[in-house]
Amino acid sequence: MSLDKKDVMRVLENVYDPEYPASIVEMGMVDEDSVEVGDGEVKVQFKPTTPFCPMGGLIGVLIRYALEKALNVKAEVRVKPGTHLNEAMVNTMINDEAQYKRVLGQLSDMGMLERCVKVK
Repeated sequence: MSLDKKDVMRVLENVYDPEYPASIVEMGMVDEDSVEVGDGEVKVQFKPTTPFCPMGGLIGVLIRYALEKALNVKAEVRVKPGTHLNEAMVNTMINDEAQYKRVLGQLSDMGMLERCVKVK
């Protein structure tokens, strides 16, 4: 199956901010220019709502989870450079496998995966 940016955006339209009842696409956190599609891999950069957004890492984990689940690809998700004060820490939380799995488990335990990610 060949993926394109529109496929990625359709998935991201179903990822919701944990603090607001709106998708990350509606909120302008990600757009097609922030998406790269390769062979079995997707790269996404997103812009948190503020430079000190306390949910930045969680939003990135939700994005990665949704893309990998819906599209069956490896997803690399990063904060757009210069858009979060703890950029390196947030990127590590999303892309370090051990931290990602730990946070994903916590989100699942709290019911946030079901509430914030509406993909099959």
